[in-house]
Amino acid sequence: MKHGYPVLYTVDTMVDLIIQLSRYLNEHQINHRFVGGVSWSGLLNKQTTYNIDIKKRSIRLHKYNQLVLTRTDGSPKDIDIIVFIEKESDYQKLKLFALNLRKNYPQPPIISIENARYEKAEQGNIWQFVTALSVKNGTLFLTFDSIREEISWESIAPWQVILDGGVTYTVRNPIADSYAYRIRVPSGTKPKDVAKLTELDKLRDEVIKQGKEIKIDFMSEEYFAPWKRYQMQLAGSSEISVQIKRTITKIYWSTIGTALAHGGGLLGIIAEKLSNQFTGSRQ
Repeated sequence: MKHGYPVLYTVDTMVDLIIQLSRYLNEHQINHRFVGGVSWSGLLNKQTTYNIDIKKRSIRLHKYNQLVLTRTDGSPKDIDIIVFIEKESDYQKLKLFALNLRKNYPQPPIISIENARYEKAEQGNIWQFVTALSVKNGTLFLTFDSIREEISWESIAPWQVILDGGVTYTVRNPIADSYAYRIRVPSGTKPKDVAKLTELDKLRDEVIKQGKEIKIDFMSEEYFAPWKRYQMQLAGSSEISVQIKRTITKIYWSTIGTALAHGGGLLGIIAEKLSNQFTGSRQ
């Protein structure tokens, strides 16, 4: 037992959870991506090799980090999913399914499901502390306060990660994941995520390279040039609200943020109260 967390989980348990979530999402035709620790950044290590198929949008991993339910400090891991669900009732049904699924396990991982914002009009949110994916009239944007950058649906097209035993689930292009860590909060990459970028960026660069070989420029306007532009706007904005939030998130993630994000018990309760503002929704 470490830090009060009993290590109860097996690799099969984590895989089973992902498979059950994937099955529900696919059966209900929900546009989704698994992100975070169950995607590239959590799977890759120095020994990992990969077979990339740009045309099929799939990557088969070898010698990757196993999907376990606890971190090295014994705290429970998360399963993070982003979804695009316009109908609020369908979103609530998904969250209820995830809640009930967790009840099948003695100390389950946190299942965080973050929905894109479907805007009916221009929206601002004084409590927004993380970048949002926003959809307005079918057009997709990266948004933070008044900063808005239109991005293509192609840039967040579903990719497949393929693991041992044929386990397959839907993720983002590794380039999108690489940018996501850098633009999640206005202060830039969270300290807890810096180490994750080393291997992720190697995979990103290989995807870019192999794309060029078949005449796909992933850094073009069609794909990730707008993401780069957004990153620069977010980092360089002189807007007062952005500057204030940049300072707040920098302090938060340099001090208590990681402990709360990884916490169980009282820390988990506190994190749940803060999560919508600082990390996204938590289930």
